[in-house]
Amino acid sequence: MSTQKDGAVISDNGNFLADIYFENVINPAILNTVIKMIPGIVDHSLFYRLATKAIVVGEHGIRVIYPVKH
Repeated sequence: MSTQKDGAVISDNGNFLADIYFENVINPAILNTVIKMIPGIVDHSLFYRLATKAIVVGEHGIRVIYPVKH
């Protein structure tokens, strides 16, 4: 539910959007599969194995982080 309007948050395509908080860190490979297997789930925003780099800006400047090659 949204705090900025009445009712659920809905995408431009009419899909419900949900923010989920996990108390424990969950293996992203497992979480990716488990979420995609839930009936009715269209997609999620984990972006698992899709990002080629992350650009992080903070008090110590700009850092570019690349994924670890397996």
